[in-house]
Amino acid sequence: MGPRQVLVAGATGFVGGSVLTQVLSSKDPNIRALHLTAVVRLQDQADVLTKIGVRTELFKSLDDTEQLRRLASEHDIVVHVTDFASLYGHFLSKILAIILFSMSIALPETLRWLARNGFTQECLQTLADLHTPDVNTEEPHIQQGMLEIKEAVRYEASLGQSTWVEMFTRYRKRTFVGITAQMFAQLNGITVISFYLSTTLASAGLDDRRSLLYTAANSIPYVAATILTWWLADKWGRTPILILGGSLMAVALCVICAFTEAPITNSWVRVHGIYAFVVIYNAIYRFTWGPIPWLLPAEGFPLRARSKGMALATCSNWLFNFVIETAKHTLEGIAIASGDKTFTMDEEVVVAAQLDHIGDVSRSVVV
Repeated sequence: MGPRQVLVAGATGFVGGSVLTQVLSSKDPNIRALHLTAVVRLQDQADVLTKIGVRTELFKSLDDTEQLRRLASEHDIVVHVTDFASLYGHFLSKILAIILFSMSIALPETLRWLARNGFTQECLQTLADLHTPDVNTEEPHIQQGMLEIKEAVRYEASLGQSTWVEMFTRYRKRTFVGITAQMFAQLNGITVISFYLSTTLASAGLDDRRSLLYTAANSIPYVAATILTWWLADKWGRTPILILGGSLMAVALCVICAFTEAPITNSWVRVHGIYAFVVIYNAIYRFTWGPIPWLLPAEGFPLRARSKGMALATCSNWLFNFVIETAKHTLEGIAIASGDKTFTMDEEVVVAAQLDHIGDVSRSVVV
């Protein structure tokens, strides 16, 4: 009887790639004797897998049931690892979307919007809902608050609305500050650190379970650090906080780089050194460059230009988030294609980087 033929579906996903990598790295002769075939959609994925000894079959769609039946009949074992992860992810996303949609229906409009659009009674009722335990609209402070809102709305109406042209002429300096503050809030490394922390820890020597556990634990100081901003934002001012944050974050990143690149033979020291300064870096970011770039455009623009200014700043934030996510794989692919081994130690790690490029898979995730 010849070696068993194994068909792997979802080999370029995170879970499937982990399974495939464990099989390829196994020292068990029975496992190493398996003949692996991976089902992939793209030719570049097939090329990378072929280089490491995995046969590939290209398919265009899951609707091509005849091809899938043929492939399944030609193999002794079929490993399909994407169903549960995909189903769970989609199910969780749908639940969160339903909750968000339901809450948005019950969420009242802002007080100024109600007053500006003629919903005076609804504005008064919402104000009472927020500030009185018995929802009493006749309370003196509620009436006073309503009067202040009306005055503010009248004042805003007298100013008129700014145009988009004015945002880049009359308010160009404020627009520049708002856009660049959000840009550097993404470019300072937080996106890469946060999204790829589990992969970084795995490459440093942690197993899958601990990598995910450490990543989750990192969220606790990450969120808790924002409490500092409640007091420091007004006490210290915006600029000193940004300067302090940028300086400390640079130091933390240098230490993380040192732990990553230094020839440390003790994997425990390497992993926990990296993790400790990642936590420190995230905590620094969270009370400096996390909230302050949102304050700057909100406070810097006058009332007539604030909505457009905040829109531009928010667009900058998400645009550079997208750029970083795209560039991570693009630059990595270019480096691998050109044979650049700057960040690799040997051919085996180059292969791992190629796997990571096509599906966020690294041989370091092997337990």
